[in-house]
Amino acid sequence: MPDYPKFPKQRGLGNFEYDYASDKEMEDICYQLSYLIFKVPGIKERLKTEISLEEQKSNKRELALENIDAADRHITKYCEEHGLIDFDKLSSINAWDKTINCPICPLCKEPLTADEFFEIAGQDEGREEVHNTKTKIELMHISPLKPAEFNHSTYNLGWGHGLCNTIQGNDTIQGTLDRLKKILMKNDM
Repeated sequence: MPDYPKFPKQRGLGNFEYDYASDKEMEDICYQLSYLIFKVPGIKERLKTEISLEEQKSNKRELALENIDAADRHITKYCEEHGLIDFDKLSSINAWDKTINCPICPLCKEPLTADEFFEIAGQDEGREEVHNTKTKIELMHISPLKPAEFNHSTYNLGWGHGLCNTIQGNDTIQGTLDRLKKILMKNDM
């Protein structure tokens, strides 16, 4: 019998074992992804403009603005202390571009913009959802979730365009690029 990793007790209750990540890994994932968001050019300025009208009318506005900077400092410190800011590793998974020093979409490699994190993704006519909150940016797995591989982990996640995530499907980034290359060749491109 193969030596599989120990699956969590909740498996089979709507949680697939390949979605599993320990509480510590989930915390590290959240910090690493938060770090990447804070490094998107213009994100802090955009966050500051998103402060609610109610906070702008009160004394809470200055506190909210300070909290954005404090959160950035806290996240950076945590990531530094826990080895979550290895730019070589982030670059190797196409989540970071070292030449322009910012996060990129793992598939198309375009730099992410602050506005894309706030823009609601378009919907097909006739298939609109009333409470659509999907933005143009989504969480992307570099290597997809698969049984017994535990790919929901740091250095296997990045932020990417929803369309790129759809194109990737259940394939790796490299597998997707290989598939796209074949499609282009068959279309004489």
